[in-house]
Amino acid sequence: MSGVEASDLSNEAWLAGLRARDADVLDALRERICLGLQSSLGHRAEAGEADLDDFAQEAVLRVMDKLDSYRAEARFTTWAMALAVRLSLTKLRRRSRKDVSLDASVAASLTDNSGATEAATHGARGEMFNLLRQGVAQALTERQRQVIVAELDGVPQVVLAEQLQVSPGAVYKTSHDARRKLKAFLSDAGYDSDTVGELLDAR
Repeated sequence: MSGVEASDLSNEAWLAGLRARDADVLDALRERICLGLQSSLGHRAEAGEADLDDFAQEAVLRVMDKLDSYRAEARFTTWAMALAVRLSLTKLRRRSRKDVSLDASVAASLTDNSGATEAATHGARGEMFNLLRQGVAQALTERQRQVIVAELDGVPQVVLAEQLQVSPGAVYKTSHDARRKLKAFLSDAGYDSDTVGELLDAR
């Protein structure tokens, strides 16, 4: 890097340089973020070197958009790296889930009995899994089934919101309502709310 060494910049210098669109400061930030991502995510098989370069470039744009939200509660580079890592992880999750069909996940949950059969060998817990399946089929709306099954299958809410083309807040509300209905369904069958909550969180 020809002009600016990242280690020489204070928080104020970072902000001033970026607000002025100083090319050397922008390059310094991109290189710092790229190195940080290599350290944080380089071990992940799905994150190649080209991906990290792209993520770093996008992270610089995100940092530029968020400059006014920086409150100097941490070093600027620490704050910028936190944004970059969150952005990169979200993109990796979206990539891993982009071909997942929510309808297929719901159908599999309601028709595939292999998991229930295996769980049935564990007595009461197996029975509760079977009841959970019934609750998903009987107590929830179609949208609630989509959300809760996808969540239980590990789909992050931010990815789910994108697939359903709704806000993350709408996904959270749907998930909350679905979990409340499932807890009531299982509680009516004699299971206490704490046990039901553990089952939903662990599924």
